[in-house]
Amino acid sequence: WKLAEVGVKLAEYQLADLLRNLKYELHTDISDLYYNQQLIKMYRDEEVKIKHLLESTRELFKRGDVAKGDVIQLQAQLQDLIAQEMTSQQATNNDEQDLKILLLYPEKTYFVVKELPSVKNDLPTYHAVLDSAEKNRPDLLLSYAGSEYAQKNLKLQRVTAVPDLSLSTTYESANDYAPYFWGIQASMDLPVWN
Repeated sequence: WKLAEVGVKLAEYQLADLLRNLKYELHTDISDLYYNQQLIKMYRDEEVKIKHLLESTRELFKRGDVAKGDVIQLQAQLQDLIAQEMTSQQATNNDEQDLKILLLYPEKTYFVVKELPSVKNDLPTYHAVLDSAEKNRPDLLLSYAGSEYAQKNLKLQRVTAVPDLSLSTTYESANDYAPYFWGIQASMDLPVWN
């Protein structure tokens, strides 16, 4: 039953570790979504500016005031900006898909992150972090419980590896061939087929 108690602790720590990882993934997805949405806004603003500059440069090129290389360079910058915007949009879609799975939202739901909560700048000391991790980190507690489980299982295997020898006596008062019968029995498990 001690082995079963350790097994229960293992299951509790596995659940706590899973919940901690899901919470971390949720926070990471929301942060990534926020920053990717901000990047997309910035790219769209820059795209409008570069398109306006490109049109102006084309007009100047038609009049002969600007070299063809300047127009090509602006077109390349515009294409690069569009490619970066598409990459950020794909990352946003991936983050939204992950959040829909984590939060069980319908497929046609879209997330807009307004702002992220502020982060405290007070960092704890190394020893405080280490002590907190030893007491609170489910993955660390899971590894400790796994080690304890393995030790108790090894102890149980060593106990069951030695065959049990049992002795007993038998007494019968009325028998066919002898009126009183006394007998001694000895038995031992032999792991012949195990």
